[in-house]
Amino acid sequence: MACSDNLLKTILPFSESIIRQNIKVISKLDEVLKKFPIKEGHLEKVFSQNLTYKGLLRLEILLLRDGHFSPLLFSNLRLSNKIIKRITNAHKGVRNFKTAYLFDIFYETKESSIDILILKNRADLLKEYARFSRIWKKGLLTSQEISRISKIKGPKLGQLIMELKRAQFERKINSRSNAMKLLCNILHNISSKTL
Repeated sequence: MACSDNLLKTILPFSESIIRQNIKVISKLDEVLKKFPIKEGHLEKVFSQNLTYKGLLRLEILLLRDGHFSPLLFSNLRLSNKIIKRITNAHKGVRNFKTAYLFDIFYETKESSIDILILKNRADLLKEYARFSRIWKKGLLTSQEISRISKIKGPKLGQLIMELKRAQFERKINSRSNAMKLLCNILHNISSKTL
């Protein structure tokens, strides 16, 4: 009815066909959520502005337009920065899902990664996200060890840590000794380039 009366068009700057298409996707959300092992009560937990997590997922779907989201387009909606950030990250992940590596999607979208997996109906990747989270929290080498061995600090240290975690996620290394060898190779390549 809101579509027919053009009410939604005054709130959302989309064509009626995009709004109707997104509403159809929202109607299938409950079926998709059955495939995901979400803790009981988590969907009804308030995320921000009295919006539940399930409501957030519905809003992410409703505001999806060719994989893009711009907070400036939604001046008629008063969304908290927390909601805007979450939706922006989720939409960025959805847009890049086919072309980016999983590691990059998980890294760039942080906790929105679960939303992306739900929106893309990819419950099969939940274990990969859990593995990414474990690696991100505790890699094969600590950041202190990497800093001490490499004598690198600041953003370059962050890049080095990221490279090691990526290699672990991609199963190129699986032990501390493999991580040490890779670190030494990276440092050797860096020093060769500076000579």
